[in-house]
Amino acid sequence: MPDSEFCVILVTTNTKESSNELVSMLLQSQLAACIQTIPVDSHYYWNGQICADQESLLLIKTRSALFQQIQDEIIKIHPYDTPQIVQLPVTAGLPDYLQWLNASVVPVRKK
Repeated sequence: MPDSEFCVILVTTNTKESSNELVSMLLQSQLAACIQTIPVDSHYYWNGQICADQESLLLIKTRSALFQQIQDEIIKIHPYDTPQIVQLPVTAGLPDYLQWLNASVVPVRKK
């Protein structure tokens, strides 16, 4: 059970097309209420080498209970073998914004 009702999920990708595909999929399925995309310079260690790439960082706002479903859907279409998919809890926020966020995403699916 998540400690926070809402979260921001951080995902990076390497092309505008991939970014747009992820954004469209998540918004059309109402798994996310809002997604911001930011160009970033990523520096990382991969396969024994230091790498640097220009990427897009997606800031995905949603309910914490939807994280696993979102992660599963991202993995299906993400171009990376090991994509960054990181969940950060939202510990506080403007109540009207959080009500809008809650109303903008689908109910959590039952297992």
